[in-house]
Amino acid sequence: MPPSPTRSDAPIKEMLLRIFVAPAALEPTVGFYEILFGQPCRLRFSYPEKRLELASVASGNGSVLIIAGEAADLVPFQATQMTLHVRSLDASRAALQALGAVELEAPKRVPTGRNMRMRHPDGLVVESLDGAAGADPA
Repeated sequence: MPPSPTRSDAPIKEMLLRIFVAPAALEPTVGFYEILFGQPCRLRFSYPEKRLELASVASGNGSVLIIAGEAADLVPFQATQMTLHVRSLDASRAALQALGAVELEAPKRVPTGRNMRMRHPDGLVVESLDGAAGADPA
């Protein structure tokens, strides 16, 4: 069995729970989590190609990624239950495949870096992202 990674070289930098809301619910939902976590929204961006608005609120104990859009626009994203911010998408891809995960979407450019989707051996569908939070590398 390989040695466990130390905190500084762990492949996952952050885990974000996805919350899907209608556009009118974005502001109240962000406000709720800002109060609950005691932290301001740290990331907000539009994804016009997909007709979505996204925001993230984090604390030392957890993070949420709020995805707002009309019901039909949210459907393609709702099967993905979690987002993992990783140090290296390529290294994560290789490690996940070696562990039996199945690639659902190959790495591609998105507004915050590059992402991919994998189905873990337990059935969990996860987006992995290697961009800098809040940055638009395009």
